[in-house]
Amino acid sequence: MGAEADRIVGRLAQHGRPTVRLNTGDLEGEAAIRITAEGQTAHAHCDGRTVAAASITSAWLHQLPPLSPTRGAGDVNELAAESSRLRMWEAYFSFVPPERWLSPPTRLVTAGNKVLQLVAASRAGITVPETLVGNEHRGWQPRPPLLAKYLGDSAPLWAAGRSGHAAVTIAVDLDDIDDRSLRSAPAIFQSLVPSAEELRVVAVRTRSEPTARTFAASATKPEGIVDLRLSNDGLPDYRRAEVGPDVTERLTTMMDLMGVGFCSADFVVTPAGDHVFLDLNSTGAWWWIDDLHEGEVTEAISAALIALEDGTATGVMSGTR
Repeated sequence: MGAEADRIVGRLAQHGRPTVRLNTGDLEGEAAIRITAEGQTAHAHCDGRTVAAASITSAWLHQLPPLSPTRGAGDVNELAAESSRLRMWEAYFSFVPPERWLSPPTRLVTAGNKVLQLVAASRAGITVPETLVGNEHRGWQPRPPLLAKYLGDSAPLWAAGRSGHAAVTIAVDLDDIDDRSLRSAPAIFQSLVPSAEELRVVAVRTRSEPTARTFAASATKPEGIVDLRLSNDGLPDYRRAEVGPDVTERLTTMMDLMGVGFCSADFVVTPAGDHVFLDLNSTGAWWWIDDLHEGEVTEAISAALIALEDGTATGVMSGTR
């Protein structure tokens, strides 16, 4: 995903905007925050450049700094080091005022909560599947078939196990779920939505426009496949698509509720043509959608950062694994 950040850096350079890419991965970027009686300062060093947080006039966090419990499960020292690095970058980011971010990092944490996404979508007038979230289901009579997905951050689990798919959506039967297991691992349970096509919508929200700019791609889910990521080795044959103004307006409202300026949202389009919201990733991948739309996603993000800029430097934050 680092190549996506490079696209933004390159486009901003074409617009004559000074940029810096700060990598937050292990043995990449360095930061120092000094707290004295005279005040506080924060500097980062990456790629031979030193960047004061106060000098950044617009910023985009491409990925959250990595924290991989799976990778560090057998090494307490490694896990502690990653946790410390995450907290350091969180502190550095805080020295860049929230209004200079395309999506403030503090809002990204909330926006990553799948339950709060469903709540925000519903409040924005977007249709969501019949859903139960939690670790008990007494008295709930969902319409079968029923799907379940992991409630937490799936990124560190994606490469776990022999199958390589530890956090995908699966079909379940509530009668077969052990109560103790459910209490230990809460989940999201949803009634299956009939799918004519699966839609990924990238949205970029600038403060100078009434609605987000949207770029969509669609794919058809093969028979018997529950999670589209399991089709064709995880990346199906997407094709360029468009969404109507009603979807764009409601997605914009949802983004405003969650406080983010960028997202990639997944929808199911039913045989009747209804758009049903599944989830949202506020730091999601978008390179193949950018390719289908001939670089328009890159241009939209770059334009949003330029609109935020009020000085001489534009910062692009990129977390790498």
